[in-house]
Amino acid sequence: MPNTPTALEEIGVAVLMANDLVLPSRPERSDSTLAKLTNLLPFTDYIPHDEYTSDIARSLLMFEEIANDPAVKQAPGYIDVSKLFVERIGTELREFCELVFACATRYLVPKTNELLASSEALLIRPAFFQKTRISPEKVGKFFAKVALAEDRYADELKRLQERPGDDFTVFQRYSFLEVLKDVFVCVDPGFLVEKAGRGLYWTLFSELPTNKEREQLAAFWGTLFERYINKILESNYSVGGLLIKEPRFANGDQAFDACILEGRDLVVFEHKASVLRADSKYLGDPARLGEELRLKFIEGHSEGKKGLGQLKHNLARFFAGEPVDGLSPESVDRVYPALVCLDRSMGVPFMGRYLDEEFRKDFPSKKTRQVITPLLALTVNDVENIAPYLHNVELCRIFESFHAKNKGRLWSMSASEVPVLKRATKGEDVIQGKFSEFARTMERSLFGEQGESA
Repeated sequence: MPNTPTALEEIGVAVLMANDLVLPSRPERSDSTLAKLTNLLPFTDYIPHDEYTSDIARSLLMFEEIANDPAVKQAPGYIDVSKLFVERIGTELREFCELVFACATRYLVPKTNELLASSEALLIRPAFFQKTRISPEKVGKFFAKVALAEDRYADELKRLQERPGDDFTVFQRYSFLEVLKDVFVCVDPGFLVEKAGRGLYWTLFSELPTNKEREQLAAFWGTLFERYINKILESNYSVGGLLIKEPRFANGDQAFDACILEGRDLVVFEHKASVLRADSKYLGDPARLGEELRLKFIEGHSEGKKGLGQLKHNLARFFAGEPVDGLSPESVDRVYPALVCLDRSMGVPFMGRYLDEEFRKDFPSKKTRQVITPLLALTVNDVENIAPYLHNVELCRIFESFHAKNKGRLWSMSASEVPVLKRATKGEDVIQGKFSEFARTMERSLFGEQGESA
């Protein structure tokens, strides 16, 4: 029984040994970049990233602020996501996040002696919320959406047994196992706290009954993500360059999702909210993963170019002489292309290198006077992490510093050393400010004036 420190240590060693066997295949020096990426993706995608504060703040900004912007409400395909969330989940969106985080705090800092001392240490009961301001009815609706009884959990696992072995989406959707009536145990604390951040969208998505409704929500989510990244840039960028949101060619076609001109250097952004399918990520098949990447991030489909294809096409138009919002190619000497992705999987090892290789294919860079730097494959966390420095450090200097220290482009920017940022002064952090506001309102929502004065 795991009831002594020695037994727990032996379990930990066994888990570490099991981790060494997670890789789908033994890596070889001759493997292509895509093969290396495919092999490492299941291993790295589930590693805790300690980003839950940013993820929660981002989801709340997108759902509560960006979605309620008057310009967004006038955009085609607008969805009142807050209203839809109440209709489908049964609780207010922020209230759902507060319940998730309140439950997660029980597991975020466990102590071994507490686990050994009490069999209740890892259990959650709805009665734990009886002294809060949240009604038992809403607590019940919450657990009805995030938990399954043991027999139903077993049925769900059997239903999904044909999916790849590294596909844990069932545990992400149902974070709690109901072991007895109104007695819940958390399957994975990381997946639980994720439901208030990255999983908030998927919680709503999974409750929609038709493919059409899901497609409409996905399209609107993409719009919100584009506006969100531009809001983060606009809120922080004050170093002196020119930021243009949604710049356009003279005929009205949108050129990029955003661009920044710093002297004669131009950063061009393409924002992508697309996510990789679980069966493509975890099957261990490079061809399958490559096809998925081409569809969602590299080429697109018959309805139009996406991601890198769109970025290359519009850069070619610009280099051919078409000005963008008054910017002419003659005014630019160096271009920094950047793909900003919401999917955290796009930041795993080798992904940046692979996307740059694909970006370079069939692109007439040798025919242009301008220098085109390696593609920056940025996750949303990368943008959030560097944004507070954009009040006194030019973005191009940050990118150059990253390139100089990370020539192999193995890791994401957030996981790499960027020397120029070590010497820089961090300014206001919009994301941390939003999470702090969430923490304050959560305390008041749960405990009222008592929490406010505590």
